[in-house]
Amino acid sequence: MARVVLPGHNDSEFRRRYPPEAIAAMMSADRTYIEASFAAIERKHGSVASFLRDDLGLDESTLGRLRTRPLEPIAKSSLAHLGA
Repeated sequence: MARVVLPGHNDSEFRRRYPPEAIAAMMSADRTYIEASFAAIERKHGSVASFLRDDLGLDESTLGRLRTRPLEPIAKSSLAHLGA
């Protein structure tokens, strides 16, 4: 499980507050949820890259690092959401 960071709390506080089923859902990466999220972002902002740049304030250098450092191997076509 990914390390959870809550301001002023630790993992045990997070685990106390939420049942294991809820934690599993929060930590999962269901493909349909991710694709729906990208689609919603693209409808509202035009592209994920525009959202990251304009709404979150990421600069081109940071976007470039995101494009080249995936957490796991992914198909090049999957990077299209980042404007690659």
